[in-house]
Amino acid sequence: MTAVQHKTLAFIWIIANILLIPHIRPLEGTASLYTDVALGLSGLLFCWWVWHDRRETLAYHFAWETPLLTLILLIFLTIPALRDLVGGTQSIKPHWYSTDRSARLPGHYYLDLSLQPLATETVKLRISRATYDHLNQARDERNERPPPIRVEYWPHSRTLKQLQIPNENSP
Repeated sequence: MTAVQHKTLAFIWIIANILLIPHIRPLEGTASLYTDVALGLSGLLFCWWVWHDRRETLAYHFAWETPLLTLILLIFLTIPALRDLVGGTQSIKPHWYSTDRSARLPGHYYLDLSLQPLATETVKLRISRATYDHLNQARDERNERPPPIRVEYWPHSRTLKQLQIPNENSP
């Protein structure tokens, strides 16, 4: 492979990880966890390929940017996802919860869970728009105490696995 092809492929991989992946990556469920693992492993393979197949100086091949991006993917996505695959999920009934929308990043919705009364630490999970709308509909846009929910999530990657809103008739 020529240096130009090498540079083009590395540039495409970097741009895809920075711009494309955050928009197509699932936010909830097992698919989100497996996507995080796949991104990190593909980064390791790509990083090995860049270092193994270099023929010119490192500056022409994105040889420094590729390992740096791979390291970032491993630290923030892959390692927490692997820890969650090994450790399993955590299931809780939070004392209080609230939903939030990011003003700076449209399309980013969050679920804040307070595990105990007067808790100072909360668990913040990123959720999809459908889950955000479902929780706000169940809350009925009142300032009262929200209905109880059951949340199953992976604690290290803070990925929502399952959300249940029990009916008033069910326990």
